Amino acid sequence: MKISKIICAGLNCLDLQLIGCTQSGQEEAIEHYDNAVYCAGGSSLQTAIALSMINPVVGGRKHIQVLTKLGNDRNGEILLDFMTKAGVDTQLTLVDPTVATAMAIL
Repeated sequence: MKISKIICAGLNCLDLQLIGCTQSGQEEAIEHYDNAVYCAGGSSLQTAIALSMINPVVGGRKHIQVLTKLGNDRNGEILLDFMTKAGVDTQLTLVDPTVATAMAIL
């Protein structure tokens, strides 16, 4: 049986969701938050993780891949961990020590 691969290509970022935020009187000023939660961000990572969770292995092989670039930093490590735990094949994911992995604070 021939196994087809799905490649999700695009930008990525580590989303940091601040739960229970309160603001002071200034726009976008965070005074307090109750909890911080990390999530995989960017359409390529979110799509790959969702597809892999629906059907992680076909014919004994991972079939969802991500073509993207991460920095060789803590944020990149967290994103790689999300992908690995979801069963995504990271063979096409580039880790570049000259760039930083993006983070979005939500």
